Amino acid sequence: MLKIKQFLHKILFYRYEGKNSATTYKLRSIYKRLLIFFSVAIIIYLFATLDWSLHNNEFGQKTFINNLKNLFRPINQSTYGADELKNNLWLYSFKLLFDTLKYSIAGTFIGFLLATLTALGTNRQFTNKIYSFFARGIMLFLRAIPELIFIMLFTMVFESGKALLLIFMWFSWLWLHKYYIEIVQNIDPTPFYVSLNQGNSKFHAFRKEIFPRIVNRYISLFLYSTESNMRWASILATLGATGIGVLINHGASVTANFNQLLIPLIVLSSAIIILEILNLILKKYLFESKSQKINFEKIKKNDLALYEQLAKKKNWKFIIKTILLLTISLFSIYVFVEVGNAYKNLFQLQNFFKAWFNPDWSVFDLTSSDITLNPFLQILQSFKFAILSLTLTIVTTFILLPFCSVKINNLYAAIFTRIFNSILRVIPSLVYFYIFNPIFTSPLFLLILILGLNETTSLVKQLWEAIDNVDEEILKSLKLQGYSKFYIYRHYMLPAIKNDYLSLLLLYFEIAFRNSITYSVFSYNELVIGSKIQEYLNPLAFRPYKAMAYIWVATWTIFAINVFSSFIINHYLKGKKDGDFILLYSWIRKHINLLIQKKKQKMQLVK
Repeated sequence: MLKIKQFLHKILFYRYEGKNSATTYKLRSIYKRLLIFFSVAIIIYLFATLDWSLHNNEFGQKTFINNLKNLFRPINQSTYGADELKNNLWLYSFKLLFDTLKYSIAGTFIGFLLATLTALGTNRQFTNKIYSFFARGIMLFLRAIPELIFIMLFTMVFESGKALLLIFMWFSWLWLHKYYIEIVQNIDPTPFYVSLNQGNSKFHAFRKEIFPRIVNRYISLFLYSTESNMRWASILATLGATGIGVLINHGASVTANFNQLLIPLIVLSSAIIILEILNLILKKYLFESKSQKINFEKIKKNDLALYEQLAKKKNWKFIIKTILLLTISLFSIYVFVEVGNAYKNLFQLQNFFKAWFNPDWSVFDLTSSDITLNPFLQILQSFKFAILSLTLTIVTTFILLPFCSVKINNLYAAIFTRIFNSILRVIPSLVYFYIFNPIFTSPLFLLILILGLNETTSLVKQLWEAIDNVDEEILKSLKLQGYSKFYIYRHYMLPAIKNDYLSLLLLYFEIAFRNSITYSVFSYNELVIGSKIQEYLNPLAFRPYKAMAYIWVATWTIFAINVFSSFIINHYLKGKKDGDFILLYSWIRKHINLLIQKKKQKMQLVK
C-alpha cells in the first residue's frame, strides 16, 4: 500500500531540490489543466440541466411590470395585522424595526458572551488538547445543524418576541464561536507560557497576556454580527418570526401589496446602512490600536513630569468601551426579562427531542431512483445548488473586485463601486425573488442566481480590504513597468490574497449548501431536504420523527463539509501539522497500537 502511495505521489506531484533545501510539492501542470478542464465541464453540464427560460405568457410579464410600478408608488398604509399604527406605515415600520433591533442587540450580546466562553474554554493552546478536540467537536456538530431547524423550532415553541431573541442568540453564539476560536488560535502564545513559567496561574496569565490582545477584535465582531443579524429579518418573517420582516414579506409576497413594500424596505435598509457606518466608525476610532509618539529624550533624562503626565492620562477608549458594554449588558438584561417565559407549545418541544434519537428512517429508500426517497440524490441536489451558486459568486467577484480597489483605480470610481455594492447587499434576497419570480419559469434557477449574486456582495466587501493592504511599492513598480490594471490585479493582487480568498470560498460553499435548505421554501419542492423538513415540522401537521431523518442527513453533510474545509485550511493553506484531526488520528493510532501489543503479549503468555 505504501509503495502504491509513493508511486502515485511521484507521478502526480513534483518539487525542485537543491543541496540544502527543496521546494514544496506541487501538482504537475498537466494534471492541473485536466482538473480545471473537467471542473469547468461539470459546471457547464450542471448549468445546462437548469431551466433558464422566461415565461412566454403575458400574465407573468404583466405581473412583473405591475410589481415594479407598485413598488415605486408607495402608500402610507398597511393591510397587515390589526395594529393601530397600520394606518401610518412609516410609524408602523419604525415600531417593528425597533422590535427587530431590540431583539437583535440582546440576542447577539448573549450569543457574544456564550461564544467568548466556549471559544476560550475549548481552545487547545490553553486547555487540554484531547478535551479541546471533543469540546470543539460538539460545537462543530451544533454549528452543523441547519438554521432552518432552530428557526422553525423556536417560532413553534415560543412567543414571537422570545423566539426572535433566541434565534439571534443561537445564530450569534455558533457563528461568533467559529471566528473567536480562530482569533485565539492564530495569536502568539509565547507571553502566556512565559507568564506560566514565572509562577502565575493559567487564568492570571491569560487575563494579562492574551485577553487584552483579542478583546477589541471580539467586540468589533460582536457589532458586525448585530448588523448581519438585521439582514435576516425578511427570511425569518417568512419562517414565522416577528419584526420588520413581516411587513417586507407581506408587501412582497402578493402583487396587490407591492405598494406597501418600499417604506419598510427603506426603513430596514437605512437602519442596516447606519449600523454599518457606526460599526466602521467604532472600529476605526475605538477598537483599532494606534501607535503614539513618545519623546525618548525626556525618557532618557528620567523626566518625572513626563511619567506623571503619562500616569495621569485617562484612557478614554477604555472608558467609552466599558460604558458601551455596560449599557448593552443592562439593555440585554431588560429585554430578556421583558420577554419572560413566553411559551406556546412545550408538548411539541418534548416530541422534537424524543424524535432526535429515534428518527423514522422509513422515509428513505437507498435503492430508489426517486429523489424524494433517496437521501444520496437529495444530498447531490443540494451540492449541485451550492456548486452553481458558488460558481456565480466566484465569477462575479473576480469581475467586480478590481473596481473596488483604491490602489489600482480612481478613488471616486472605487468609492462609487463600493456604495453600489453596499446598496445591493442591504436589500433582502427575498425582495429580488418576489420581483423577478413572475418572469422566470424555474424558481430554483432564480434562487441560485439571486443568492449567488447576493453572496458576491458580501465576499467582495471582505476581500477589498485585503487587496488594499498589498505592498504599495510593488504596485508602483509594476505600474512604472507599464503593466495594465487588470494584469496587476490578476498576476499580483489575487496571488497575494490567495489563501484568504480560498479560505473564504470554502466558507461560502458551506453557506451556499445551507441556503439550499433555508431558502427551500421558495423552491416549490425543487430542493427536497429543506422542503421535507418544513413539511414535517409544520405545526399544523407536526411529524418530528419523519423530519428528524432529513435533519440528520442535512446535519451530517454540513458536518462533513466543515471537517473537509478545516482540513484543507489547516494543512494546505496554513501548513499546520498539529491540527485537531491529526492529533485525533495520532491518539487513536497510538491506542490501537497499545491494544495490539497487549493482545500479542496475552497470546504469548497463553502459548
